[in-house]
Amino acid sequence: ELESVLAAGADRVVVATGSRPARPWWAPGDAEWIVDVRDVLEGRVQPSGSVLVLDEIGFHHATSVAELLADRGCGVEVITPGMVVGQDLGVTLDMEGWWIRAGAKGIVQTTELVPMGVEDHTVSFQHHPTGSMTERSADWMVLAVPSEPAEELYLGLLAAGVAVERIGDCVAPRRAHAAVVDGERVGAAL
Repeated sequence: ELESVLAAGADRVVVATGSRPARPWWAPGDAEWIVDVRDVLEGRVQPSGSVLVLDEIGFHHATSVAELLADRGCGVEVITPGMVVGQDLGVTLDMEGWWIRAGAKGIVQTTELVPMGVEDHTVSFQHHPTGSMTERSADWMVLAVPSEPAEELYLGLLAAGVAVERIGDCVAPRRAHAAVVDGERVGAAL
């Protein structure tokens, strides 16, 4: 990929390579029952039984996959370190609809818990306002957590001395409007 961009001989390059799922520090890489929300939504895994969904993004990622899994017959609990599951759904006026659908589907919502470790199929959480510890066991855990920039092409071009800019999730994982703003800024500067 780097070689083909270098071979094109462009005067300037704008890189928009996106991001990729990131594994939190507390989730061992060999725990195959802990998966990213993209794995579920893109059909690479089919969780069944009891499922914990971790909402660290606060938007449709966790709530959508929770509804999908509940519709498939899973017992679902969405856990967030925030004060509300899907906290940013209020921005799009989707919060009330989520609450109604979650209640009808039996989705449990638990707030103010921070994951601290995993052993077998049990996750330890700390209730951050009080410091008390609690555990949850499940067949699966789905992570809706911040991703990491896919920045290898950008860094390679930079190291090769190419005039390069990056936009969107290649800078830092954000929402789509940020990529549009980045693109407008870079385009105007060209």
